Amino acid sequence: MRRSLSALCLGIAASLLAGCGNPAGPSSDDAGSAPSLRLDRASVVLEALGDSAALTASLGGQSTRTPALSLRTEARHLAEAAVLNAAALSRGVILASAPGSVTLQVTAFGSAPALVTVQVRPRRPVIVAVSAGAVGDGDTLRLRGYRMDALAAGSVTVGGTPVQLVGGDSATLLVTLPSLAAPDCSAGATRQPLQGQGADVPAGVEVLRRRRGDVKLAVGQALQLTPRAAHCLLLAPQPGARYALAFVDTRQTARAQSGFEGYLNGPARYTVTVRGDGTAARASSLAPSSSRSRAPERMRSSLSGAGAEPTDRDARVFARSTPWRVGDRFRAMDPSVDTLLTAKVIAVYEGGLVLAAAEGQAAHGGVDSWLARADSALRFFAAEGAGVFRRVITPNPPTTSAGSGQLLVLAARDNSAYMGFSESAEVAGRVHSVTHLNLATPLPSSASALRLISHEIAHAWQAQYAADTRPAGAHEWQTGATWSIEGTADLLGWWLVGRYLGIEPNSNWDWARAVEQPASAPYALLAASTRDNFSQGYASAASFCLDLATRMVREGATWDAALASVVRGSLDGWYGYSASGARREGLAARVRPLLGAGWEPGSALLTWALSQAVDDASTSDVFQNRAFLSASSGPNPTQGWGAPAVLRTGGAATRVNYGAVAEVWDNAASVSPVSSSPNYVLIDDDGQGGAYSLAAAWNGAPLPSVAWALVRYK
Repeated sequence: MRRSLSALCLGIAASLLAGCGNPAGPSSDDAGSAPSLRLDRASVVLEALGDSAALTASLGGQSTRTPALSLRTEARHLAEAAVLNAAALSRGVILASAPGSVTLQVTAFGSAPALVTVQVRPRRPVIVAVSAGAVGDGDTLRLRGYRMDALAAGSVTVGGTPVQLVGGDSATLLVTLPSLAAPDCSAGATRQPLQGQGADVPAGVEVLRRRRGDVKLAVGQALQLTPRAAHCLLLAPQPGARYALAFVDTRQTARAQSGFEGYLNGPARYTVTVRGDGTAARASSLAPSSSRSRAPERMRSSLSGAGAEPTDRDARVFARSTPWRVGDRFRAMDPSVDTLLTAKVIAVYEGGLVLAAAEGQAAHGGVDSWLARADSALRFFAAEGAGVFRRVITPNPPTTSAGSGQLLVLAARDNSAYMGFSESAEVAGRVHSVTHLNLATPLPSSASALRLISHEIAHAWQAQYAADTRPAGAHEWQTGATWSIEGTADLLGWWLVGRYLGIEPNSNWDWARAVEQPASAPYALLAASTRDNFSQGYASAASFCLDLATRMVREGATWDAALASVVRGSLDGWYGYSASGARREGLAARVRPLLGAGWEPGSALLTWALSQAVDDASTSDVFQNRAFLSASSGPNPTQGWGAPAVLRTGGAATRVNYGAVAEVWDNAASVSPVSSSPNYVLIDDDGQGGAYSLAAAWNGAPLPSVAWALVRYK
């Protein structure tokens, strides 16, 4: 009985083993078993990339050459390269993509799956992939493949150019190849096919080659362009790359190295044109204005030369022999007409400031309201502003006359456009000043009154500084160009408003949210009004001066020391030459100890323009406006220094800041800044590797003195 049981067990085991040994499952001939999918082969070997194979699957009397194929296991020779083409696999086709082996699961007709192994075992070396990014002189290209160590020197080419082998192993080859020649300003073909003799390369494997002269920048990196690069700007293809391109006419800063920078004669603007590859010049391109350069501001035109007698207008106040007291009435010239007016002293402040107003004249919003705001501003100036001016301009306060020892602030109504001005003259060897305010000018708040009054009083202090620093033998005492006089006055007015409002000067303040609020608008106006008119002074030149001071503070200077260097240096002139020919220390000499011996005006103007352009859009520590948040972006297109145009490689340029003199067509832009002032455009390249022709003109003639700088901000 035992023997019979053993035989029965052995028979059952043999039957089970027979079923497991069939790769397609139990035989359909086995009684009681479900039919299994049968394949025409148990394994596939492909000996070249691109080779393909198909399986025939059958079940009962049915068969198909496109069964469903899915990946079960994969052993890659290269971790980054799939062995089979996934798209082909989804169609039921086995297509070799890279060396390695896989196990495929095969199904059809609703059967249980069957398995098949596939090996991709090329007979020849194979190059599967190349490293991303543009390559050229000095760059290393990384090739990945199979049996790479079997490739001979010169067997691999890119666009017909042999690569140079520098190292590697069976899976990796390190090579170099030169940059492409770029004889003209065109983008050209930068993607070239990789080919191999004695090696297989899949179709579509390309190398992105860098053109000779390509500009390749890291995010936050800047470059001042050489004359050749300025003629033709070739951008290296870098994914996501966006740039700001700044430019400035340097004629006046160059002239300032050997004498007073002077005032340009001719058109008030120069024109820069930036054209993308393939964009033709516009037949009616933007021409510079035919108007003459802006005349110096009224304060400057009223300054008298050395030894001159006081003007008839100011003779009475400049000759006053006693101090003014509250309630005093005196006669003075009306600033709007050549007639005398009677003024009354409203207040006398600590430090020798006197506020007087013309009698019988209406003020904007009413005399009481106007004078109350002016009085509040003057009280703050007397308490804090005068101390700032002593530290950063001159320790000697200006006076209207030797006998009074006071500075007169005279308010009278004038329906012309001026808001205020300061007049200065030399009397008996000493310079004296009077500050005028226009009662017709609205003063929405004490802060707005403070900004206006501080600006105009600053002119009187500037005249005093000029007198205090007049070199021996100089015929005249005046200093500075318009940008320095109006720019530093605006800077100091803004500075005092910041102190009044309790705003730190490097707080990255959100000016765009505050510019419409009367209480905060005077502070926000520095950002809102900055644009491409630096040489005319005011907010734009003040913004530049603030930029310099901020950089000095970051290098260790105190704010007072930085402001003193920038304000006095600006009044001295770029290199110390004044309009009268007198030589002072100069801005360059004052800032170089902290900002570097190579500091020069043209580069500083470009850095400032780029800092406005990419402020808070870049991680760069250099190109930031520390005072304001997103300095280029205002609540409307005429507020803030927005880009006049954005160019897009492979696309079309668009206008952004409609406050600028500019136009666009195709992927090109013409921009006309005020003479000697910088401006910029933005370029969205995003890996395209664009080519841009750059040109500058003055009154229709080429202008080689324009300097250019590029920063990559994304």
